Amino acid sequence: MIDLRYHIATVTALFLALGIGIFIGSTVISDGILIKEQEQIIVLLEKEFDKLRDDNRLLKSNVVSLQENLNTYDELGKEIFPMIAGQTLTDKRVGLLITNPDFNPEEFMGDLKETGVEKVFEISISKDFFNHNQVELITPEVINTITKKLTFSDEILVTDEIVESEFIKTSGGFLAPPDFLLVIGGGTKNKQLDFAKLFDYPLLKEIMGLKIAVIGIEPANVEFSYMPTYKALGIPTVEKLDTFIGKIKLIKLLEQ
Repeated sequence: MIDLRYHIATVTALFLALGIGIFIGSTVISDGILIKEQEQIIVLLEKEFDKLRDDNRLLKSNVVSLQENLNTYDELGKEIFPMIAGQTLTDKRVGLLITNPDFNPEEFMGDLKETGVEKVFEISISKDFFNHNQVELITPEVINTITKKLTFSDEILVTDEIVESEFIKTSGGFLAPPDFLLVIGGGTKNKQLDFAKLFDYPLLKEIMGLKIAVIGIEPANVEFSYMPTYKALGIPTVEKLDTFIGKIKLIKLLEQ
C-alpha cells in the first residue's frame, strides 16, 4: 500500500534541508561545494515530486475501479434482494421513529413491504426542531410528547390533541405497540450540538422503559453517525441501511 504520509514527511524534510542550504549558501556563496549540494537537493526534490504524482495517479485509478465494483455490487444486490427477502415477515408490525431530518422513508419502506412487513405508524422530527435557537430547552418537551404517543393508552388516545407538537409529524395508528420500533438516525451537527446524545439517547432510554423493542438504524451517507450512541444503549443496530448488506441484516433482526 502506498504510504502518502511517508512521502509528505520526506518532502517536508527535503524542503527544510533546502532552506538550510540556501541560508548557508548565501553566507558562503563562494564555496562551490555548497552550491553543488543545493543543486543535488533540487534534483532529488523533483524526483520525489514526480513519484508523488505517479502515486496519486495510481490512487485515483484504484478509486475509480473500486467505485465501479461497488456500483456493480449494489446493482446485483437490488436484483437478488426480492428473491432472498420473499414474504418472510408477513406477521411483523413495525413503527418508524425518524430522527434524521434528511431521511426519506419511501424507498426504505418499499423494500420492507417486499418482505411482508406492515408499517403501523410513523413519527418524524421536523427540521424546525434541529434549527431552533433554544433546542436544548425544548428537547425535554419533545421527548415527553413522543413517549406519550408511544404509551398506547386509551386515556392518551382520548386526549390525543394534547400531545401534538409543531416539531413532530405523525401518521398511522397508535392502538398497540409494534413488534419493533425502527429508529432512523444519523445527520449533521448543528451549533456544535451532538443530537445523538442530546436527543436520541434520552429519548430511547424512555422508550426502552416502555418495554418496546428498538432497532437503531441509519443510511450510509451521513455526515455524523449516531451508531456509537445507539450501541452504547445496548440496542441492535444496522449501519448502511440503504445497502444490500444493511437490508439483509435488518431482515434477520426482524425475524427474531
